Amino acid sequence: MPASQAVRTLLVLIAVAVTAVDVVFAQTSPSRLKWVYATGATINKSSPAIGADGTIYVGNGGHYLSPTPDLGLHAVTPDGKLKWKYTIGNYVYSPVLAADGTIYVQDATSTLHALDPDGMLRWEYRFDTPIGDNAMERCGGGI
Repeated sequence: MPASQAVRTLLVLIAVAVTAVDVVFAQTSPSRLKWVYATGATINKSSPAIGADGTIYVGNGGHYLSPTPDLGLHAVTPDGKLKWKYTIGNYVYSPVLAADGTIYVQDATSTLHALDPDGMLRWEYRFDTPIGDNAMERCGGGI
């Protein structure tokens, strides 16, 4: 599905950033729910990003004092199915998409991960000092 069609189809895409809520959902109108995808842990530091092919990228995470091994970045198809998941083991912030398809995501340990569109790790870099919450998003969200 072309990205423009996916954006029209997903009129409302909401990642609820409330403790104990772990879903991303799409609506085609205020009263019609299209699909729901559960990430398995709260979405408290990540807003979704939509790729050129309509894939929705969103991170999940628990509390930073009690990381869960299966936390990471989820790639969800435009129809609400899991495309792939990249496990990080700690909560992740909002992903940022580059023009070449690279997905950048920062985790709670100040590590920046660069992923291919198929979810494979290209590289990662851990900063020596904390870079704070959503450092990439604060830089304008673009690469």
